[in-house]
Amino acid sequence: MLLAAFARAWADHHQGAPLVVMLEGHGREALVDGIDVNRTAGWFTSMYPIRLDLAGLSDADALRRSAHALRDVPNRGIGFGLLGMSGDLDHGGANLAFNYLGEVDGGFTSDHFEPTLDSVGDMIDPDSQGLHAVDILARLYNGALMVTVSHDPNWLTSRAADALVTAFKGALLKMPAAAAAVV
Repeated sequence: MLLAAFARAWADHHQGAPLVVMLEGHGREALVDGIDVNRTAGWFTSMYPIRLDLAGLSDADALRRSAHALRDVPNRGIGFGLLGMSGDLDHGGANLAFNYLGEVDGGFTSDHFEPTLDSVGDMIDPDSQGLHAVDILARLYNGALMVTVSHDPNWLTSRAADALVTAFKGALLKMPAAAAAVV
């Protein structure tokens, strides 16, 4: 639903252009029989491109197409990075990255630690060059969706980024009704 809404917002601000985005996977799900990652620490991060062309589709059909596109990614993108490093595979021109972390407050039942929304400072050196011109980080915290958009001001102005975020919010608010039509 998040990706379909973002693809809609992207197309609205880029003359109907398809969204080509690098998705980040965390590798915590069971992908291979006999390998249990439940007792491991950390993530097995993968990044892989996906292209969504939702022009002319109803919101319900846009959700269907997005879901099919995600399901069609072999092994949820694991292995793409190796192919990309070998030079045998192209990322399709993706200059955007989308990362959905899921529920980030689940599982915290400690008497000593608790999640916080307090700033920990810059996660990345502000003077470093990012891997992507636009990074979208989405997560659920206390039942609320939180989205952070970081962008290279040479690629996307602050005004354009604000308009994209507003369009994303508007498209996202329409998706629950479309999801009901899909079921």
